Amino acid sequence: ITALAEALKVNEVLKKLDARYNAISGDAAQQLAAAVIDSPSLELFGSVPLKELRANTLDRLDLRDESLGVPEALVLAKLVEGSAVLKTLNLNFNKIGVEGAKAIGKALEVNGVLTNLDLSANGISDEGAAAI
Repeated sequence: ITALAEALKVNEVLKKLDARYNAISGDAAQQLAAAVIDSPSLELFGSVPLKELRANTLDRLDLRDESLGVPEALVLAKLVEGSAVLKTLNLNFNKIGVEGAKAIGKALEVNGVLTNLDLSANGISDEGAAAI
């Protein structure tokens, strides 16, 4: 993951990256998510529409059953944090786990726009739920 994250820092042409189904978590997920956020060219990460979220053009986002994991949740959390228009986010039936739930919970502390959030069937446990 470190090599991929480093490559994303200098690659200016990659538009789509899909890392789903790889059980990436912890430091590796953090590295990948940071590289995705900082990438000037990426428009789609898994099924996360980076371009539209960065442009604040989505008020609803349905990503249910997209096999999103921790890296995608970390990226979404960062983009939700700064969103001025996203009101509904459906993430049910994904794999964001405790780590993803904690990141989204932190984003909700500063986001005053999101009013509907579905995290059902994500394995967030009591610890993740407490962060929300």
